Amino acid sequence: MIVAESNENKLSGVFDKFLELVIPKDKDMCELLPYKKILKDGTLVTNDNKYQAFFKVKTTDLTSISEDGFMRMVNKLTYLNRVYLEPYKIYSLTYPTETVNQAIYWKHRIQEAKRSLLSNNDPNLETYLKWNLKLAYDNYERVDLVSTLPELMFVICVYGKTQKEVKNHADVMKQAGGRELDLQRITEGDLINVITKLMNPNTSL
Repeated sequence: MIVAESNENKLSGVFDKFLELVIPKDKDMCELLPYKKILKDGTLVTNDNKYQAFFKVKTTDLTSISEDGFMRMVNKLTYLNRVYLEPYKIYSLTYPTETVNQAIYWKHRIQEAKRSLLSNNDPNLETYLKWNLKLAYDNYERVDLVSTLPELMFVICVYGKTQKEVKNHADVMKQAGGRELDLQRITEGDLINVITKLMNPNTSL
């Protein structure tokens, strides 16, 4: 005996198929994160068994650098791109500026300056002690302002099909960067923070 399928069941089946098209199925964590592991030397292994090495670039204040210093940086970047012919990427990351220790120090200095001023009996020292207290307050306010400004970090990533190849590429990149860029390999612990930041740009580390 053949039982006719109700219109309600047909509509339900069509709706389920529509949801499959619109809403992606849950993916395995390995699919969401394109990285498999980090080796002891800081080399990153991807899910397709390729290798990546990361360098931290020395930060330079280009607004206050001399003209000669600026030209040395430009020439070094030009030289790097002539010497290093393999693909690479430059990432710019922002982190909260860590100022806790400085803030504690200047709070302590403020308290010391207050005590010195209150216990002072020498009129000749009063001007100096007031200036010392103002200096401590000014420095504390400066530290407090800096804590609200993000710290910019530049990272260079080189690639390789094998561990040996990525090491060779990393050696060439470091040598080409010279003293001006002062490229430093990012270690295993710091690389975890970098990857976390790359995968979650809005995360505060």
